[in-house]
Amino acid sequence: MAKERLSKLQKWVLVEAYKNKCEYESSFEKRTEYKLMKRKIYENFFNIKLEKHGYADFETECNFRIPKEEKTKIVILSRSLNKLRNRGLIRPSYGALNIATMFGGRANIGSEVYLTEKGIEKAKELLKV
Repeated sequence: MAKERLSKLQKWVLVEAYKNKCEYESSFEKRTEYKLMKRKIYENFFNIKLEKHGYADFETECNFRIPKEEKTKIVILSRSLNKLRNRGLIRPSYGALNIATMFGGRANIGSEVYLTEKGIEKAKELLKV
């Protein structure tokens, strides 16, 4: 029973990712994804003011610096996301999957969190949709 419980953070991630529905259409396929950027989790759940770092576009890239006094939040988020992934509720971004599998490793959660079918159902359950 305890394995099925989700923390406030995990519930928040599932619900916010579900709210961020992205539809893509190409000549090959039409797909819908539910995703959330990790930067948004730091800003909106933890209320951390992030600092721009490097040259990438701050709005689309995971290119930010977390203040030193907030470093424990990285560990909290990492553990929470790994538990969600182990339960099959989220998956890493395709880029992280491709790089890791090329070298025979396990993909880390990249800059974005994507819901799986099981994660979508859980989010709907949390929202009572």
